[in-house]
Parts: sequence; structure tokens; C-alpha cells
Amino acid sequence: MAKKLHLFLFFLTFWTTLFAQQDSLFLSTDALWVDDLKSDEDAFLNQKVVSASRSLQDLKDLPFTIYVITKEEIQAKGYNTLVDALKWIPGIRVSQPGSGLEGETFMMRGLQGNTYAKILVNDIPMKPYATRGMPIGAQLPIREAERIEVIFGPAAAVYGADASAGVINIVTKQSDRPLYTQAEISLGSDAFSSLHVMFGGKLGQGEKILKYSVFGSNTSFNNRQIFGDREFLFNPLRYDPDSTYLKNPNYNENFNPTPHLSRMVGINLNYRNLNFSTLLMSRQDHSALGLNPTAVSYGNPNNYIRDNIVNGRFGWTPTWNKWGLRFNVDLLLYKKDG
Repeated sequence: MAKKLHLFLFFLTFWTTLFAQQDSLFLSTDALWVDDLKSDEDAFLNQKVVSASRSLQDLKDLPFTIYVITKEEIQAKGYNTLVDALKWIPGIRVSQPGSGLEGETFMMRGLQGNTYAKILVNDIPMKPYATRGMPIGAQLPIREAERIEVIFGPAAAVYGADASAGVINIVTKQSDRPLYTQAEISLGSDAFSSLHVMFGGKLGQGEKILKYSVFGSNTSFNNRQIFGDREFLFNPLRYDPDSTYLKNPNYNENFNPTPHLSRMVGINLNYRNLNFSTLLMSRQDHSALGLNPTAVSYGNPNNYIRDNIVNGRFGWTPTWNKWGLRFNVDLLLYKKDG
């Protein structure tokens, strides 16, 4: 009986293997063609944006010049700062590292975007009124964004006079899943490290649902790799030996190290018609960036500028059929490290 059972199991295994091999013969492979690499134009035009009219509308139905940076593009190209994403948009010129006061800078429609473009996170203005321009580093939630909406041209009628160049709205990710998490870590040369963590979800049932998201990041590196023109700018033979330029103690052809540090923590809560959000941002750059080396020493890493921005909003958005109202109480605190 045992021999018959062993023989039966042997034939069963043989036929199972045979059929499995026969099935594998019919598997076809898909080739990757040029069309697979092209972006879907219909999907791009069918995107919905909220920045143009402050209500969610299709991109193709709006009479504005709008560019949308999707989360897929952010992940594929590894954007870490807002200027990283903007430099790929036609008509925008950028400067990295920019300046110590404003960090990375960009030009939009011939105007400096840090000063004349309205920068929002989930429709909340980020630029402090005490500064000339919005300081930009890696402290904005770029890796945590669902999309970045860029509107070209004046939008003063909707957003005020400080939107002369355009509007940039960073919309963070939201999900209808009960729980979702996202974590990224990047390492590179010059002690570059970048950590991004995000989790959220929803609690409750029916209309009593609380949606929440918590995210944070830390980005730092110790050297921007800035080099001077030694042949012309730093050639002592081109200057008068008695000039103040050569006698200045800050005269140093070594621009390094020029470190950077950015940190960010954010919370979003939505319950029915109530919403609360807060964003804590910190950026630290070398104070000599964008300045003449005769005035500030690039070779001293202890010369730095640190900006701390705390933003908070409590809102109530009641709706009736096709009508709705929006009431917001905003808090914006800005502090520069002494």
C-alpha cells in the first residue's frame, strides 16, 4: 500500500511540474517603447487645481497659464527644495545657492519670485511680512507634496499685491485609507543627508470622520562646493598692493565650507467642516552667500543665518448645496537667530 501511495505521489508531482512548465511557455514579455515614456496629455489636462480660483476646478477650464508639478515628477527627479522643482519649468530662472538672507532664489516673469510670488502650503501663505522675500531651503514640504501648482502672472485680485509674479501652492498628500506611511532617507557626498517621514489616515465612520496627517523632514550638508575664479578675481597681481581688497582679512579664495540645515514639522487635521494645520520650519545657511567676500568671510562656517517660521491656521468651511463660506484664523511667527 505504501509503494502504491509513493507511486501515486510521484505521478502527481510529475504531471503538476509538466503542466507548470507548459504554462510558463505561454508567458509573453512586454517591450518598453517610446510611447511608454511619454507623459499622458489627457491625464495632465484633466488635473484639478485649487489655486487659480480658490475652488477645485479642471486645469483645462481655467483661463490662466498654469503648470502642475505632480508627485510622480517629484519622486522621479528627486526634488528636495522648491527651487529644485521650479528650475525645470519654462520661463523660470533660478540661483542656487542664492543668498544668505533669502536662500535659494528664482526669477518669475522678470520679477524675483521670493519677493513677488505668493508661496502657499495648502492655500496658507508662508512668507513672513517682516522679510523682503521668502527664505527658501529644504524646509518646505516638497517631498510630501501631492502636487505643486504654479500660476504665472499677476494674481493680486485673489491673493493680494504680493502675488505680482504669480502664485505657487504646495498641496500636501492626503489619503482615504485608514492608515498610510511614507519614509525616505537619502545620503550623498559632503555629508549630505535627507530624512522625510509622513503618516496619516482617518478615524471614525459616516460623516464623523477625522482625517489627519503628520510629516517632518531634516536635510543637511556641510559644503555647497562653491569655487572662485582664481585666474581673475583672486589673482593678487591684478590689484594695487595697497588696495583695501588685498589687505582685508576676509580676502580668502577658499569659499568652503558653506553648510546648510533645514528642518520641518507639520500637522493637518480635518473634521467635517473644521480644519487645523500648523507648520514649523527652520532654515540655516551661510551668511556670506550672495555677498562680496571682502565684506564677509566665506571660509568661516560659523557665519550663518537661521530663520524660524511658525505658521498655524484654524478654519471653518460651512457649505449649503452649491454655496460655501470660508472663515480662517491665521498665525504667522518669524524669528531670526540672533
